[in-house]
Amino acid sequence: MATVRLSRIDIENIKNVQSGSINLIQAVEKSSKMGFDEYKSAIESMAIKGIYGQNGSGKTACIDVLQILKYLLCGMPLPNEIADFIYIGKDSAKLSYDFKIVLGTYVVDIYYTVVIKRTENIVGNQGLSHSGYKTIVDKEVLSARIHSEGKTQRRVTFIHVNDSSVMIPDNKMKDLFGDTSYVAFDELEIDRKVTRASSRSFIFSSEFLSRILGDNKDNSIYKEVINELVGFGNKNLFVIPVSHTGLIYMNPFLPLEISIESEAGGGAAGTIPILLDKPNVLPLPLINYTKQVINSMNIVLKQIIPGLTISVRELGIEMTNEGVSGQRIEFLSEKNRQAIPFKYESDGIKKIVSILSLLISIYNRENVTVVIDELDAGIFEYLFGELLYILQEGGKGQLIFTSHNLRPLETLHKNNIAFTTSNPVNRYIAMTGVKSTNNLRDFYLREILVDGQNESVYQETSNARISYAFRKAGAK
Repeated sequence: MATVRLSRIDIENIKNVQSGSINLIQAVEKSSKMGFDEYKSAIESMAIKGIYGQNGSGKTACIDVLQILKYLLCGMPLPNEIADFIYIGKDSAKLSYDFKIVLGTYVVDIYYTVVIKRTENIVGNQGLSHSGYKTIVDKEVLSARIHSEGKTQRRVTFIHVNDSSVMIPDNKMKDLFGDTSYVAFDELEIDRKVTRASSRSFIFSSEFLSRILGDNKDNSIYKEVINELVGFGNKNLFVIPVSHTGLIYMNPFLPLEISIESEAGGGAAGTIPILLDKPNVLPLPLINYTKQVINSMNIVLKQIIPGLTISVRELGIEMTNEGVSGQRIEFLSEKNRQAIPFKYESDGIKKIVSILSLLISIYNRENVTVVIDELDAGIFEYLFGELLYILQEGGKGQLIFTSHNLRPLETLHKNNIAFTTSNPVNRYIAMTGVKSTNNLRDFYLREILVDGQNESVYQETSNARISYAFRKAGAK
């Protein structure tokens, strides 16, 4: 099974980010002194990146950009609300995603660049963003550099899609479409127009995938790469926006995230919406997945919250609204042999339960990437820092998160933290000048005051002016 790592994102003109780049894993470049197996092992090691900074400085923009990637890789339409994410005064945004894929005896560097555009909907106003626009995928470029034992190839572009055409180099046509015949470019042009009109990626669309991944097609590393990226987006990339936490605060509702992998290669991934104020009727296969997730979570949960476990009470067979056989259930919280409805637990415990299956997955599986906005919300500060330290030291997957809680700056390695700046054209930096003896939390707070980095990490506020503004507002 391939391991897919997001290694870098570059953002232009999203929300308040005119330009910014973040390395999501520690720099892993193959040197002459590094053996190939050592290189692959370095890529497959646990990767954590926490993003910290002032309110409104671009943290959530990173999560939005990764949510856009999820839509693209899954061949899903980009919601028209994304048109409102594009920087004011600009009509397009450029996003670049770098990957490192361990693929058998190869390591492939993938460079995917996409331009999304804000445009008027000539059909009508249905489904438009708040500003009256829709989002389209305007351009896409997919490039690769292939490493193997003792050899590194040059970077090559094998698909280029723009607003008017699809371009595939002649020497890559056979790699993508096989020996039998080349697909006609006019057919690709039809696919391009269809995907553009429906706000989808062309490269990862069902139309294009059916042409290169259908029956009787010769295999090539380029097709394998595209197939792995599609599988990564659909099965192993989880993006949890801040609205996820908002649903929990809307008690009683629990968005239960699940990631299950079976030995046979199947499994399940996604969100099970659980109502807590009344019993749920779920299809029987979903009941089985829910029980499996709960049993796995309880092993960890009773160590995080001593003695606490979750159980599912079965209340009988009942038909779902879709007319299939289901089970009527309710969630219970059990501690000290006492069971109460789970809805009475704190929002912090609900937050932990909702994402715990994903944390278990990234601890145990190299091929899982989890992205969480405001991971710290509702979680006790000390526990939050310890959980991240445990994942850093023993985990296998990839975790990208934003947080306002500074405790992880004391438990994570400095290379695992990125900071936002007050400069919209250089939004993200790694802290420089940090010594091994420094406490990164104290160092960061000092940098806010003394402004010792190349970019300011805090847009200065004045206590006196804030106090005066409170008085003035009250007088009004």
